[in-house]
Amino acid sequence: MENLETTIDAKTIISRNEKLTFTDIDDELILLSPTLGRVFSLNKTARATWLLLDKPITFGQICAQLTEVFDVDEEECRTELARLIRELASMKLLSLAPPC
Repeated sequence: MENLETTIDAKTIISRNEKLTFTDIDDELILLSPTLGRVFSLNKTARATWLLLDKPITFGQICAQLTEVFDVDEEECRTELARLIRELASMKLLSLAPPC
């Protein structure tokens, strides 16, 4: 179980909530949570992050891949990605786990 107050570091493992369904439309991703009865829309950057989560992956691996795709330095990527991950986790769309 994730503690959203815990620091997210490079080795934190991020995984999708497998109960969600999603569809990719242009630069936007639409998520449907049947258990919450809600629809979520992810922008281009959040979409890219979501698509990297086809299997559990570390925060550091996500950041490394995003800095290759987007014009962003590593420090800004870590800051913005941590904010996004916490927001999605607070909505039960993602899970956080310490390294094994």
